[in-house]
Amino acid sequence: MTRSPGLLTGALLALLALTRVNGQCEMVDVPDIKGDDISQPTFLPSHTIASCKTECLARTTCLSAELRGGNLCLLFPVDTGTAATGDTLFKKVCTTPTPSACSVSSTNNLDGINPSFPLSLSGSSQTDCEEACKSFVECVAYVYIFNPTECKLMTSTPSTEDGSGSVYGLKKRCSSGSFVANACCFDRSVEVDVPSSASYTSLTDSANSCADVCLAISNCAAVSYNPSGGLCKVFTSSPVTSVSSGVTLYTKSCSSSDPASLTYTDVCQSGSKTVPYPALLVFITMVAWILP
Repeated sequence: MTRSPGLLTGALLALLALTRVNGQCEMVDVPDIKGDDISQPTFLPSHTIASCKTECLARTTCLSAELRGGNLCLLFPVDTGTAATGDTLFKKVCTTPTPSACSVSSTNNLDGINPSFPLSLSGSSQTDCEEACKSFVECVAYVYIFNPTECKLMTSTPSTEDGSGSVYGLKKRCSSGSFVANACCFDRSVEVDVPSSASYTSLTDSANSCADVCLAISNCAAVSYNPSGGLCKVFTSSPVTSVSSGVTLYTKSCSSSDPASLTYTDVCQSGSKTVPYPALLVFITMVAWILP
């Protein structure tokens, strides 16, 4: 089976082509226009502007939306309306994705040996999400959602909004108290998310997500996915393989230059290897005292 880049829901479901703006669609505000009531819209109570737009983006039958009375969301099957001063119609605008130069082919019951790095997709923790962001030189920030678990990786500093059950981490160099070259740390904020219109790479527990991870990484040659434990192994060169029941190996091939936006790197070394200045100074002092 050959798989071309897919759109991974919730957004490597936007794995950028795994770059997406909510499935290549976004909501555009059209002022002084109200929706077409004759088109028999769907009425959804208790909504905000943001959640009303999200509802429309999630439904293929919705082409426009409007919020009336402060919290009544109307979803229209048409994108036309009538003039109405003070009203605002939210129009869905979609673009056609550019065909990718790369695809992956799958082989069942085959696994790779000695991966460049593993990604935990099942029950992944906030730490796993941070390690994933550290693994890509282009990743500048992440959002980790606890339930259902999802890790969003951003390649540019995004605008943020209030979230529920989420943590936002902005990558930075660690303070000067570290002797680990290029160590990376994060400024974290709780209950913060990115808008539904943001472009990001998403890690969720699925074989498709693991395959799309490889399509999103420029120096990925193959990945293997084990549904038992949700482990996605990433290989930056053709792996030595072995038979493994239930595991699927995905091998990438490109017809031209790989357009993927992420690059695996070890530029961020593990902070667990950090030696604080005070401890190191004590050690140096003791050695200087012992040695003649």
